[in-house]
Amino acid sequence: MNAKLLNRFLDDTAFMLGSMGDILMYRVFGDGPMAAEPPWRQEAREQLKPKMAIENGVAHIPVEGVLAFAPDVMEMAYEGVEDTRNIVQMLQDARLNTAVKGVQLNINSPGGFFMGGMEVGDAVAALNRVKPVEAYIGGLGASMAYLIASQAGHITASRASRVGSIGAYQVVTDMSRRAEQAGIKVQVFTNKEATFKAAGMPGTSLRDAQAAHIQEQTQAAFDEFKGQILQARPGIPADAMRGQVFTGKEATRCGLVDMVGDRAAATMYLKGRMG
Repeated sequence: MNAKLLNRFLDDTAFMLGSMGDILMYRVFGDGPMAAEPPWRQEAREQLKPKMAIENGVAHIPVEGVLAFAPDVMEMAYEGVEDTRNIVQMLQDARLNTAVKGVQLNINSPGGFFMGGMEVGDAVAALNRVKPVEAYIGGLGASMAYLIASQAGHITASRASRVGSIGAYQVVTDMSRRAEQAGIKVQVFTNKEATFKAAGMPGTSLRDAQAAHIQEQTQAAFDEFKGQILQARPGIPADAMRGQVFTGKEATRCGLVDMVGDRAAATMYLKGRMG
């Protein structure tokens, strides 16, 4: 697995659908983080950017794949990872374009990461205050992808879509026993005040204080995540925010989604709001 993507799983707070295995299916063949991208990678990154399409006053913005801040270009090319910075830029472009009267987010994503994802949600909420925004969930609208959808003025989902997975987690892999079996002893030296520094370093186990700190971080991230959703959709019950997913039809019953329909129905509803 690409070291940069693996580090995301271990160091960032993920809002993803399902278990760690669901994330690991996005295997990457890149060569890890680089200090600066060579020109060919910069060109490839530009070509791989999702594009906004404008049709009859409606800006269609794709929100697809795993959502990450500044992913490696190989993640984008081979694994369909979408750079959250590009989504924010498309939202800003739609806001400034006088030909755009309404915006439709076309969502098919298992979610993504706290870093970058929250900013997309903020950008959707800001845009919805000046132009109507419709979120259409045709496949997956889970976790961080659902948070983004929740900031739109209206959500349409297909009947068999998967919606929800509202929750947060962090993963720390304890490889200390494997290191010990290999005859490796890992020692980490920090300044005496650095209780939480180097927590989860490969070959070590978490101390109790470090584990408690990670749990506190995860809960704080979820509280912020949940709070932003409830600010936009206050009627969602607590029982619908326990990490489970719903079909589009089920999601309407608990207020996660406003309407069941196809993409054309979502566009038609948006045009009715455009006036």
